[in-house]
Amino acid sequence: LTVSIGSTLFATEPNEGSSIAVSPISLNNADNTDNFIPLMVQSQLETDFQNYSWFSVINRSSVEALSNEQQIAEIHSALVNEDTKINYAVTAAADFTVIAKIIKTGNTYTLNANIISVKENTSVGKAFSLSDISLASFRDASVVHLAAYELLKGTGHAEKKIAGLKGDVKNDKIKRGEVEANYNVAKGIIAESSKGNIIEAMAYYQKAVGSSTKITEGAERLSKITASLTMKNKVKNEIAQRKQWVKMWDDLHNYIQNNCLYIAYNPNSLRLGAINFKTETANIDLPIGI
Repeated sequence: LTVSIGSTLFATEPNEGSSIAVSPISLNNADNTDNFIPLMVQSQLETDFQNYSWFSVINRSSVEALSNEQQIAEIHSALVNEDTKINYAVTAAADFTVIAKIIKTGNTYTLNANIISVKENTSVGKAFSLSDISLASFRDASVVHLAAYELLKGTGHAEKKIAGLKGDVKNDKIKRGEVEANYNVAKGIIAESSKGNIIEAMAYYQKAVGSSTKITEGAERLSKITASLTMKNKVKNEIAQRKQWVKMWDDLHNYIQNNCLYIAYNPNSLRLGAINFKTETANIDLPIGI
C-alpha cells in the first residue's frame, strides 16, 4: 500500500540502519572534459550519505566485487537503463537505491535524482531536480552536496544531522580532500576502462590516496591492479606475461610523453628476456639515455 501526500510518495519508509546503494548514473553526449561526472557524482553521493545520514551505504567497489565482468561493464556503461539500475541495487542487496540522471544541454546540465525502494520499485521521499548546472558545480561537488541534502531531508533526516551539507564545504579541508579523491577515482576508472591505460589509471588512484584517507576506493583499485600484475598465476603462459608487461611499458611511455618534461630513458628500447617461472622473475634490458 502506498499513500500519496502532496508531492511526496511514501511506500516502505527508510529508517535507521536501512541499506542504500547509489546506482550507476547516465550522461549523454559526454566528452573528455566532463566524462568524469557520472562516476564522481555516484561516489560523492555515497560519501555524503556515509557522512550525514543514518543509512548503511553499500559502496561501488563492494558491488563490483559481487558482480561478474559482464555486469561490471554494464555498470560503467554510459547507457544504463532503469532496469540495470535496479539490478545493480539488487546485486548489492540494498533496501533502497539512489537513481539519478544527468542531461547535458549545450554547456549546462540538469540533474534529477530520487530514492527508490528496491523491493517495491517505488519512489520514497521527495525527488531532487535542478537545471542550468555548470561543470564547475560538479567538479567542486557543490551541486552533489545540495542533492544529497534535499534527498536526505525528504526521507526524514533531522536538519541538525544534514546541515553540514549546506555549509561552505569547499573551505573544509577534509571534505575538500574527499571531493578530490572521488574526482581522481572517477578519472582513474575512465582511464582504466575506456582507454585501458593502466599507468594513467594508477596515477589517478595514487592521487586519490593522497587526497583523503577516508575514501578508500582509490587504494582498493590500486591494490587490485598491483595484484593482477604480480599474482602467481601458473595458468598464464610466457606469451601472456610478455604482452602484459609490454603494454605496461607502452602505457608508461605514453604517460611520460604527455605529462613529463624530460624522458630519462625510452621504454620503446626495452627488451624483456627469459622468464624464470620458478623464481617468478624476468630479465629486463633498458638502456639509459636522454
